[in-house]
Parts: sequence; C-alpha cells; structure tokens
Amino acid sequence: YTNFPAANTDFILAIVVEELGFLGFLIIFVFYGIIIYHLFKYAFKMKSEKGRVILIGTAMYLLFHFVLNVGGVTGLIPLTGVPLLMISYGGSS
Repeated sequence: YTNFPAANTDFILAIVVEELGFLGFLIIFVFYGIIIYHLFKYAFKMKSEKGRVILIGTAMYLLFHFVLNVGGVTGLIPLTGVPLLMISYGGSS
C-alpha cells in the first residue's frame, strides 16, 4: 500500500521505482531517450521548416514533461501536476 494521493497519475514514476527499483527508472528513461533522440534526428533531416519545427516542438514537449515529472516526484522541484506522458493514467496524458 502506498501513501501517494494519486498513485496512478502524477506519481506513477514513484510507484514504478518502488516496485522495480532503479532498473524500472532506467527502462522508462531509455524509452523516453530513444523517442526524443529519433524526433531530433528526423527533425534535422527534414527539408521543410514547418516539419522541423513540429518535430522539435514535439521532442521538447516530451522532454519538458519528463523533466518536470521526474523533478517533482524526486522532490528537486515543486510538484506541478504534470503527468508522465504515455505512462500516467488520465485524460490529459
């Protein structure tokens, strides 16, 4: 039993780390790293400026959400209520 008020939403990373340890965090970190890396890689291959802006914007959006969620869960920054995209449960993610 966890004492997290929203264990399946904002604090899903804490639950994963509690259950799977550092390996669970590394799996999520690598998953996000691969997606963000490929978005940037394809962005720099794009010939159109519009496509490049869309891909870089998407990569930055994912990166920003990841940093805010990890920072909030670890206590490095105040909690902002930002879900961990593609993992957290909820309508906004």
